[in-house]
Amino acid sequence: MDVKTFFNDHKKVAVAFSGGVDSAVLLMLAARHAQRVKAYFVKTAFQPAFELEDAKEVASFLGAELEVLELDVLADETVAANPANRCYFCKRTMFALLKKKAVSMGIDTVVEGSNADDEN
Repeated sequence: MDVKTFFNDHKKVAVAFSGGVDSAVLLMLAARHAQRVKAYFVKTAFQPAFELEDAKEVASFLGAELEVLELDVLADETVAANPANRCYFCKRTMFALLKKKAVSMGIDTVVEGSNADDEN
């Protein structure tokens, strides 16, 4: 399936947006091919302020609407316990919030830019 076909099949998408290269390319493609796109940056205590500023700048450059979602990931007991696979639980918590927000906005598809060489 190519990008155009994907976004033709998934017309309304929420992009998990970090402001990094992978999510920026994904946001650019979504903005170009989907009918409706909303970018979400999940802000936790673990992101430095410059990452949010970078995300705002890139989203603006791409002409995409960006919403910042605040999340206390340490409120999740599993994340706070700091197990070896904590990144999985942290991302699970972040994506649950993002999915809930997207659905409340009438968006049923959430995309993110992880790829095969991302470890967690």
